[in-house]
Amino acid sequence: MHFNIVPAYLFFAVLILAVEKGLSTFSAQTLATCQARIGYGGNYYYINDDLSREGKCFLACLLETEGMMRNGVIDRAATINFINQWSYGNEEMRQRFITIVDECINQVAPNSDSCEYAFQYMRCKVSRSWGK
Repeated sequence: MHFNIVPAYLFFAVLILAVEKGLSTFSAQTLATCQARIGYGGNYYYINDDLSREGKCFLACLLETEGMMRNGVIDRAATINFINQWSYGNEEMRQRFITIVDECINQVAPNSDSCEYAFQYMRCKVSRSWGK
């Protein structure tokens, strides 16, 4: 079975370019709220094992503030609404990211540490988006 992941690459390429140009998939208000709350000013879009505790908590704050994480777990419906806003009308891309969300919700077990949970979830999404 051949699976075309080019839309996923394009989606994340657009997101990374947007962030590097000072734009973001997260609203300016969300970014400011989480920067003030967490005190993290680093890059949140390069998710790797070296991400600091503050970086992990920043991810949790972003997800919570945008409504995609509630009570320490991912809110699938809210996350899909977010994807709908950023899929640029590309149905193939939208479906691919919904699949990734579902896979990562199933793979990452909720735990009492919402920062670690957000990090594991986002790391799963990035890994699957890039086909790793």
